[in-house]
Amino acid sequence: MEAEPNPRELLLAQSEEGLNALHMVTKENHVVLLQALWFWAEQVQHNANKLKKKLFLAKDKYGNTAWHPVASFGRLETLMILYNSVTDAELNLEELLLAQLLLAQFRVSQKFFPGIFF
Repeated sequence: MEAEPNPRELLLAQSEEGLNALHMVTKENHVVLLQALWFWAEQVQHNANKLKKKLFLAKDKYGNTAWHPVASFGRLETLMILYNSVTDAELNLEELLLAQLLLAQFRVSQKFFPGIFF
């Protein structure tokens, strides 16, 4: 007898590179799939915001969140959907963006000044 797949586990599952469904959808700029993903997150858990936070804050093996490809490639529509989702999920956007800015600053410093920690 096969076990039923757990939708919550499917949404949080990661590839070998640490990418979850949200990473992949934002990386490829699939706006419709992004909206469907948020809808499914609301359907599979009583506390949908908790699941959304886990999806949004998950990092791949390089430390990137789903926000990175959106910002890197200037995908405005996807950015707006993520922003609205962050607001709906009650994430502290300022805290999240500050953490990402500090990570980016560290990466740049390591590129130009390897071995020196700022």
